[in-house]
Amino acid sequence: MTKIMTYIVTAETVSDLQNTRTTVPESVAEELEGTGSSLAEIQTGESFTIYELLNLMMVPSGNDAALTLAKYVDSLNITADDPQYDEDGDGKMSCVELMNKKAAELGCTNTHFVSHYTTAREMATITEYALTMPYFTDVTSQTYYTQPPTNKTSEERTVTTTNRMLLSYDDEYYTYATGVKTGSLNESGYCISATATYDEYSYLVVCMGS
Repeated sequence: MTKIMTYIVTAETVSDLQNTRTTVPESVAEELEGTGSSLAEIQTGESFTIYELLNLMMVPSGNDAALTLAKYVDSLNITADDPQYDEDGDGKMSCVELMNKKAAELGCTNTHFVSHYTTAREMATITEYALTMPYFTDVTSQTYYTQPPTNKTSEERTVTTTNRMLLSYDDEYYTYATGVKTGSLNESGYCISATATYDEYSYLVVCMGS
């Protein structure tokens, strides 16, 4: 569910999500090789808009898309306005430093995106904020996303959500579900930040360590 904060930071640092483009660097494949990460199967040298990468990160939970976005945000060389968040001491803020800064701004004192710890309550706070970001609810409510052809592919490709509550053919389907994001690691178990709408009420539930 770290990708929820990756989305927030990307949306707040890139002014034009639909038209800004970046290319997948070779380092993405190198860093993810052998990790068993969930992937969107993007290729080194492939060009995407930031919006396309956000879809490829959030719908199939593509770590390759997430890392590409993080590296793009890193390249923006955002000036640190508070030295306590400038962990490298170079006056610039990396994507992960921006993530930790945003968590602090939201009052999440038990969340850190290098050590990778958080609480259910704070993930709910982060998700609630993310719901205000451009395109976030559109992206995270999708059952699938179809990626148009790129400079590396001649055909479109479709990826499916990891949120089984959105899939009408799945045993876990929940009619009122509207999003948002699943997550799983050996250390954290299966986790989900889930939203639903019923009888004019909106609900947000975070389950962790399942």
